[in-house]
Amino acid sequence: SLSFYEMHKTIDTKSATPEKFLNFVSLYEDVYDSKKEGILERKEKLSKGVSKLKEAREVVAKLKKEAAVQEKVLAEKQGEANQALQMITDTMRNANTQKSEMQDLKTNTLKEERSIAERKKVIDEELKEIEPLIEEAKKAVGNIKSETLTEIRSLRVPPEVIRDILEATLLLMGTEDTSWNSMKQFLAKRGVKEEIRTFDARRINPKSRQAVEKLLKTRGSSFTNENAKRASTAAVPLAQWVLANVKFSYVLEKIKPLEQEQNALQGNLKTAEEQLHGLTQGLDEVDAKVAVLKQKLNQFTKEAAEVEISLGKTKDTIASADKLVDGLEGEYQRWNKEVESMGQDVESLPMFAIMASGFLTYLADMPEDVRSSLVIKWGSKLGIKKFDLKRFLSSERETLQWRADGLPADDLSLEKA
Repeated sequence: SLSFYEMHKTIDTKSATPEKFLNFVSLYEDVYDSKKEGILERKEKLSKGVSKLKEAREVVAKLKKEAAVQEKVLAEKQGEANQALQMITDTMRNANTQKSEMQDLKTNTLKEERSIAERKKVIDEELKEIEPLIEEAKKAVGNIKSETLTEIRSLRVPPEVIRDILEATLLLMGTEDTSWNSMKQFLAKRGVKEEIRTFDARRINPKSRQAVEKLLKTRGSSFTNENAKRASTAAVPLAQWVLANVKFSYVLEKIKPLEQEQNALQGNLKTAEEQLHGLTQGLDEVDAKVAVLKQKLNQFTKEAAEVEISLGKTKDTIASADKLVDGLEGEYQRWNKEVESMGQDVESLPMFAIMASGFLTYLADMPEDVRSSLVIKWGSKLGIKKFDLKRFLSSERETLQWRADGLPADDLSLEKA
């Protein structure tokens, strides 16, 4: 072990004044209290996070048990409903009533199909307006000079306009990493212009498009021709390409469900026509029997629907919770380990705090070789194999900011900072 006074005595008499000794002790209290408070605060937050994740696991397990019970009940209700439905089908087969229903179904299906066609026509008009913009943007991208892309790639820090436009471009093309390094790698790819030019907007992920729409909303000025042109000649066609593809993707997304609905209606129409063709006339009156069966079917169907709705909500909740828990599993393990390690950090904190306080008090204005010698000597006495003042008293974010502000990257400059 090493006491405050013993550390004080390792300094030459000129520097080891009583005032510095008092400063040394006072500084130790400040450093120790500050670091301990930070560790304990972080530990408390992580402990709460671990506790919440445990609660989430328990909730998911409980919901899964409830879902299993509901699935069993649903199977029973669906079985009863299916049985009643089968009896109705057998009874009404080839009956005039069924023929009438099928004819109504055919009429309604045709009506709905016409309605969808009208709605689809409006969207087709939107596509006709957007497609020329897409083609124009693709052509402009193809005309970008390779030297211009090289010039952009050589920038150490790109202008915000270029960064915004490239970020939107990468997101639309499915690249989630929008760091400057990622952007430079993208621009350096062979055939990048052709890749952008031939990109199919149907591949755009709705989530990516929403992220780009948010960017357009918050940073819309970056995508104007005036600002883009001021930033780079390559920025204008890329900005036009982004704007056109966002619109195109949005329209494609609107038309997709209409096409699916139209296909489903055509299937229904075909089914109705086939059943109408197979019906025969002259069956005995079955209204009374059908009425009883319908009553049973309605009851069974209602009960099954109620169970199915409840089960659907439970499954949606389970899916969301499972996704959340699985996504945070890595954090759960890391937080547990970090909480355990924080106990060790608190135990070793006094030694590191006294080292840091001694360093600041006595070594700040000493040569590097004297610093190194005393740090090794103190560390040996305290059982500390390696002591890094920068890592202990500052964060990586702070040191990066200092370097960005012009501070040299050598240890002496960083320790002084």
